[in-house]
Amino acid sequence: MIDHTIRPAVEDDRWEVAATVVRGFGPELDGLVKDRSLMEDVIRDQLDLDRFAIADVDGQVVGVVARSDARGRALNVRDRDFVKAFGPVRGSIAAQIFKFEFSRPLALDDGVDVVEHLTVEESHRHTGVATALIEWMAGRPGLTALRADVPKGNEAALACFTKAGFQDGAGPMPSVSHGRRQDSVKPPKHDMAEHLLRQVAGVGR
Repeated sequence: MIDHTIRPAVEDDRWEVAATVVRGFGPELDGLVKDRSLMEDVIRDQLDLDRFAIADVDGQVVGVVARSDARGRALNVRDRDFVKAFGPVRGSIAAQIFKFEFSRPLALDDGVDVVEHLTVEESHRHTGVATALIEWMAGRPGLTALRADVPKGNEAALACFTKAGFQDGAGPMPSVSHGRRQDSVKPPKHDMAEHLLRQVAGVGR
């Protein structure tokens, strides 16, 4: 077991947090942008660091987690930053994807948090870092429920939350939805992110 420290993110962590969050988006991001450093540049100033915690090992960020609630989200998407980085067409589509996934208002009761952007560097996975990050979020004063939204098919993430004590379904703290959205917004008839990524893939052909 590697010794790690869980602490709130501070301004000096912004660059590393952005890089870790982008790596956590996984291969789905490749359909949008090949140079991930561009995406890091775009979201860096859009992160609400007050909503993030990090896992620190010897001064290095090896994991991050964020919380969102009815008052706000951990990532505040600005269209102009995406358009500037990726152009008017691709940038606008990218902004739509990120707004839908990460910036829509959540219809949640006070005291209910949603876990987001849980990412652990590959070299530090299966060392207890993810569980420690989740437990740190669960200890926030005033919290009455902690939820997570695990995409359908992401069995590794589901196993991680289950190990941390989450139960499938929107029940008492903690709970996890698997392939369902945890907020009260009805899901679209199709996967909007997947649909827009197909649009992006067609840009420039």
